[in-house]
Amino acid sequence: EAKQEYENALKIKPDEEYPKEKIRKINEMIMTAEEAKKAKRQEYEKYVASGDFRFDAGDIHEAKAAYEDALKLYPDESYPAERIQEINNIIADEMKRIQKEYNTAIAEADRFFDAKTFDNAIYYYTKASQIKPDETYPLNRIKKITSLIEENVVVDVVKGSEIFDNNIMKKFTFTPVPRQGRKESYIMIKAKNLSGKAFKLFLNYGKDGAKNGGFVINIPNSNDERDYIIKVGSQYKWFGNDNNWLTLQPEGGSVQITHLRISQE
Repeated sequence: EAKQEYENALKIKPDEEYPKEKIRKINEMIMTAEEAKKAKRQEYEKYVASGDFRFDAGDIHEAKAAYEDALKLYPDESYPAERIQEINNIIADEMKRIQKEYNTAIAEADRFFDAKTFDNAIYYYTKASQIKPDETYPLNRIKKITSLIEENVVVDVVKGSEIFDNNIMKKFTFTPVPRQGRKESYIMIKAKNLSGKAFKLFLNYGKDGAKNGGFVINIPNSNDERDYIIKVGSQYKWFGNDNNWLTLQPEGGSVQITHLRISQE
């Protein structure tokens, strides 16, 4: 409006310099405002394009952040708001799926815990913890199982730290565990992977010169020392014989073992 009035003034006195100077300044101001508006729109479109790219790539949380940045610039734009709602629906459905899987794993774990099938209970508590890492319940239950087994140790087969190299078998002898409660026997191994890759650890047991049974333990690629609990009492040739030796042999890697114990109720 100011520009229009200065132009009207020039129609009256075309040679006057003052209205000309004002018109030049107004034109500069208008140009700056247009440039700012253009830059704002370009930034908005950049956020939207980033949101679309990340959404299509399946990175919905980063996509949501980009759409939210776009809305901060133009709150009335419908497209980013619709995409955010779509993402919220996806997240809600995913949370329901995760909770359902977690509840299923916990129910299985608790069932095995109550039945004192601790190896299976640990498997499902671990699975539940992987589904929802922030939940403390499954980890506390695993600690409870470990404590229960350690309270009932009847034989310390390996005391202290020992290194078991790839494909090298070591044999350990022990006094046979009491027959009473033998069906509830567990072997607990505390081991650390030294190879930087997953491999198998073979555990066999027997009496004198005869092998009566065994297990294959999967050692994952991890730098952490872990507990492995095996319900050996479920095998007939364990609870039906006075087994007095066991062997360990890694295949595909080396392992450090600090405890190997037999526990039973």
